[in-house]
Amino acid sequence: NTAAHPTSGGAEDELMSQSRIRWLTFYFVVMAFALLYFVLLLWPERGGDGKEWSKEITRFGVSKLPMDPELRVVLLVMVAGGLGSYVHAATSFIVFVGNRAIVRSWTLWYVLRPLIGIALALVVFFVIRGGFILDQGSASALNPYAMVAVASLAGMFSKEASAKLAEIFRTIFSLRETDGDREIVVAHRDKKAPPTSIAS
Repeated sequence: NTAAHPTSGGAEDELMSQSRIRWLTFYFVVMAFALLYFVLLLWPERGGDGKEWSKEITRFGVSKLPMDPELRVVLLVMVAGGLGSYVHAATSFIVFVGNRAIVRSWTLWYVLRPLIGIALALVVFFVIRGGFILDQGSASALNPYAMVAVASLAGMFSKEASAKLAEIFRTIFSLRETDGDREIVVAHRDKKAPPTSIAS
């Protein structure tokens, strides 16, 4: 199968009990409804002029909840990241339960996977919003479809997203390296490397 899943660490891993499988199934069902609800709740509404995002939430029984557009974007990105990670974890869970190959030692991975996606999506959003990749302007200029898509993919493909962030980090520091910094690096390279231990 193509679903990513943490593989068994060895013969000592025990298959997950039926009660734990039922508990995780309930967890995933509730998580799905909660994430979808908050995506729809936080989705931007246009203001009276049709240009700016509305500064209050007035849907799904929420009556005029004041919310800054920037905060609304951040929350929407976090939920989208959790949704992407949820798709990854839930797909893996279903496949391995169906194959009767799911082990109990990975219970915590399934529980925390959506939370990891939330955090990673937030980091990716800050990198984009901070202008390291491109300048997005004000919150009203953001494309909610694009932001939710990027956040969801970051949550779904956390390994690839982390690798891309590492690449951006290295690029930023390389571009900001001054001539003085280069001279220091070259000077250190010319020196003999210090011993790694007293005996060396």
